[in-house]
Amino acid sequence: MARPRKTGLAFFYKGVNEWNHHMIRDLVGKYGPMGYCVYDVIRCMVYESGYYLEISLDKLAANVVWTIGNRWIKDKSFVLQVIEYCAEIGLLDRALLQQSVVTSAEIQEHYSEVTARSKADKSRFWLLDEVADANASANDDCPAEEPDLPA
Repeated sequence: MARPRKTGLAFFYKGVNEWNHHMIRDLVGKYGPMGYCVYDVIRCMVYESGYYLEISLDKLAANVVWTIGNRWIKDKSFVLQVIEYCAEIGLLDRALLQQSVVTSAEIQEHYSEVTARSKADKSRFWLLDEVADANASANDDCPAEEPDLPA
């Protein structure tokens, strides 16, 4: 019997210039390094399950608090504020977030690059257009440039 296909990633890269991106600077400027930590934990949770995560915002916030530790975050209301701000500035997709789906075009772009050779199912909540996705697959043999946005 065949092993079930894995949809999540075991790891993902971060650009060394990620802290210079204007959205990350805005996030850190408003919520400090803990705001970035919240966003980073959320990205890890999304990539662990694939390119999106279906979860209520309340449960997501509770999981982030548990992951980081309540020594550092006393109240999940802080996490909810950071999540809302991430949607406001474009780090997370606002429309899908309102449907309890956590993802973004940047998350999906990176996921698409990493899984280009596999036949990962990208039929649900996919934000990228098929033309861009086909171009990414066609350029598989070319070295990829570092993306400007955080993955």
